[in-house]
Amino acid sequence: MIPNQPDYIVYGVLLIALVFARIPKIGKYFRVIDTLFHESGHALAALFTSGTVMKIELFQDTSGATYTQTKNWFSDFIISISGYPFASGMSYLLFYLIHTEKYNWVFILLVIFVLLNLALWVRNMYGIIWLITFGGILFAINYFKNEQAIFCFTLFISATLLFDSIIKCFQLVYISIQTPQKSGDATNLKKQTYIPAFIWAVLFLAVSIYFAYRTVFLFL
Repeated sequence: MIPNQPDYIVYGVLLIALVFARIPKIGKYFRVIDTLFHESGHALAALFTSGTVMKIELFQDTSGATYTQTKNWFSDFIISISGYPFASGMSYLLFYLIHTEKYNWVFILLVIFVLLNLALWVRNMYGIIWLITFGGILFAINYFKNEQAIFCFTLFISATLLFDSIIKCFQLVYISIQTPQKSGDATNLKKQTYIPAFIWAVLFLAVSIYFAYRTVFLFL
């Protein structure tokens, strides 16, 4: 369990995150946090493989797109495979920081990704507005220095990211069965490797479940 925090608060925030994220409009607003990390994973992979990030788009329906220029097949492959695992891995990292009571580091990471995307990558109107408003929420909560509020918000965002990273992978598996040509990253990987999109979708799901498994052990 998270040190120095009552169990009922921890489980209450987790339940709120799970239910709140399903509320139309406002729920989707906070679920864009998963899109932010997913697309950032693609962008960082492009930079890591000496590619170029042209722009990122974040949309109100929680979808997103990263446009890159690459030099070879390997770069394309690494970019395509990075989005889902990066978002899942970040959810575990945020929970680990909360578990070790480093709440401020959660805020720092969130601010870094907001500013990085706002300054360099995101160029569509909704994406810019979302980054500015979400950054404003981070600033407002941190400004009053209320430790309990900071804890609850960081846990809420981390849980939203964790739940959505798993749900989106389940959705991807379903799409890869029904319409494999429209399964996003899994479709790109199929074109690059000739391995069916369904296999890639299941791999992404397995990674998300693994990080969720690791996260659960932080609460035991």
